[in-house]
Amino acid sequence: MALDAQYHRAFRQHPAPTASPEREVVRVRPTRIIPAAMLSIAIVLAMAAPAFAWHPMVSGHDQCNEATGLYSLHWSVNNPNEDWNSNKFQMVVESDTRHAFAPGTSLAIGTTKEVVEENIPGTTSGTLTNTLTVYWTDGHEKRDRQTATATINLAGNCKVPTHVPAASATANSGCNTNVTLTTGDGNVDTQVDIVIPGSPAPIFSEKIGPNQTRQVAIPLEYGKSVDVQLVQDGELVKTIMVTRSSDETCNPTPTKVTGQVTSSACNTSSNVEAWTTRFEVTGKDGASVDVSYNWTAEGHTFDGQLGTFGVGEHFADINTPDWATPGMQLLLSVDYVVHGSSEFPQPILQQPITKGNCKATPANPQPQHPSTPTPMDTSLPVTGAGDLVLALIGAGAVIGGTVLVLKTRKRRGEELVTA
Repeated sequence: MALDAQYHRAFRQHPAPTASPEREVVRVRPTRIIPAAMLSIAIVLAMAAPAFAWHPMVSGHDQCNEATGLYSLHWSVNNPNEDWNSNKFQMVVESDTRHAFAPGTSLAIGTTKEVVEENIPGTTSGTLTNTLTVYWTDGHEKRDRQTATATINLAGNCKVPTHVPAASATANSGCNTNVTLTTGDGNVDTQVDIVIPGSPAPIFSEKIGPNQTRQVAIPLEYGKSVDVQLVQDGELVKTIMVTRSSDETCNPTPTKVTGQVTSSACNTSSNVEAWTTRFEVTGKDGASVDVSYNWTAEGHTFDGQLGTFGVGEHFADINTPDWATPGMQLLLSVDYVVHGSSEFPQPILQQPITKGNCKATPANPQPQHPSTPTPMDTSLPVTGAGDLVLALIGAGAVIGGTVLVLKTRKRRGEELVTA
């Protein structure tokens, strides 16, 4: 009964709703919800995020040593001062792929350490990569292991810089160009090539060390100009064009060249007939000619060179060829060209020559005295063959006596048996 009374009292306090009740709208202010939501999000993030989130900063760059032509690689790592970092934690390098850092290298907050790899060949090219693995520790435990990578791009052109040597060239009065080359400071040789324009190969090529001097004479026949090329490490670093003086100044053309055969002589010791020829070269000082000669006769020919003759009077002997016979008619032609030029030969003289009867004189014979014959000795020698004859005769006598004794004994034995 008591329970029923309580039930009825509760029912009376909360009457049943009518068929069409009116809904009550409750409005909540946003200022009460936002702080609560933010607090909830912060709690969730704090529970989901790791305890640490530190990131090492790794970088690298190269440097070319121009004294050696070698690279050095500079790798650095930084322990950044991030907001949530703590001074009690040290960053420690555990390893790196290029083995540049010593394992266990530690960095305090906000500090950077750099290591250098030396003696990398200067021709090394491409991308070099170094990946570091680090962790943080307070001395008791390792936390938040992280990796970071740095790269260095090498061009492969690290080398000792080239030193372009000074060079000068002058032309002297001897119609040659003297090229004087002087190299400067450095530790590499200089390849010197002297080239005729349009020629595929140099007429002079030599390596010259630092701080040295060379003089090279360029003959006139190589033309009026040459190129002096200076090459270092296979690269052309300088070209000097050398132009000699004009032909008239360097090697004047002779005004006139004349000649004549003056005499002949017979060398009796060698059976050679020589014809003495006189030359005269007129013109400015320095003019010179190259003189040659030619023999022709009955389908035979022979060429020879007499040499180079300057301004003035000269004499030269021209021997007749070996195939010439006494009385043979020969034609002697003597020509010249200006020394150092490529012009056609110009005639000096043409003269018929009759081969003389040049013979070597025999040496005087030594008189021969008759010798008296020595008479032959027909007597027997005391020793030798005579002794052999006597020995043979004695041996024969002994053998004959022995045979006779044996025969006599035999007859006597037969007689005794018969008796």
